[in-house]
Amino acid sequence: MPQKLEAELRKQLEDLYEPLAAANVAFHNSQSAEDQAVVQKFERQMNKLVDQLIALEDSPNA
Repeated sequence: MPQKLEAELRKQLEDLYEPLAAANVAFHNSQSAEDQAVVQKFERQMNKLVDQLIALEDSPNA
């Protein structure tokens, strides 16, 4: 089960790369607060997934 969960978390993380990149480009071009909020939202999602991966790796069942 941990391997399946790890694969799912990695897939979710991978799926966020492209939208985050697009959001960063939009923010770079506009410097708007709205675009900055979108970037921060994706960053928070990615950080949460990374934290879950770390916790999974640190778990005794890993």
